[in-house]
Parts: sequence; C-alpha cells; structure tokens
Amino acid sequence: MSVKSAPYYWLVCDHEGCEAKSTEGGDFSAWEEEDSAWEEAMNSEWSEVAGKHYCDQHTLIHDPEEKRLPAEWEVVDDIAIMDPDGWDRKNFQESWNTPITYDDWRSRMIRCTVARPLREWKREAGK
Repeated sequence: MSVKSAPYYWLVCDHEGCEAKSTEGGDFSAWEEEDSAWEEAMNSEWSEVAGKHYCDQHTLIHDPEEKRLPAEWEVVDDIAIMDPDGWDRKNFQESWNTPITYDDWRSRMIRCTVARPLREWKREAGK
C-alpha cells in the first residue's frame, strides 16, 4: 500500500477571531471536491456574503438585510446597553423598538455605555 495525498477542501469562517470549520460536527473532516465542501457547509447553515464565508454562529450578523430589535442584537453581542446614547432620546421607545441591521446596531452601540456579558448582568440584576 502506498500513501498518497491530494488537495482536500473545507470552509473556515471569515468572521474575525472565529476558527470554525465547516466540517465540525459532521461525518467527514474534508471533501475531495470543492463543490462538496460548499454544499455541506450550506446544509449546515453557513452563508456567503460578499465573497466571504460565515459559520452558522456568524451568518446573521453579516447579512446586510437582516433586521432585528436592539434587544435582540444585545443577545447576539452578549452585551447590555446601560446608557443608550446611540438612540433618539426624545423618542426612545419608538427608536428602541424599531428593527435595525447589525451595522446600524454597531454604529449606535459604540456610542453607548454597555455592560458585558449580558447574561451575567441580567443575572446580577435579577432579570
């Protein structure tokens, strides 16, 4: 028996700091054909946005069309907005209850005072 090698394929998440591979949790560690690697990733809820590939954990935040309420983006980023400087204070309830994209969320959130992580803050506050 001879040992042979060939190029094999899998996807790696392009989200900064994420090292997820499309083969994690699957039956195979790599695919012989690039199309098979892509097909398996799509069946695992991966996505392609602007030529980059994202795992199921990061697909949502890179979809430019996805809109959610700010409270839902808090959960995604695991933070709590403590002082909402990025929102319209005169019409805060309306502003806070309007669905926005992740990019809008990030641009507003960076102007706010936040607590991290959200789950610990809520536990301490009894929420």
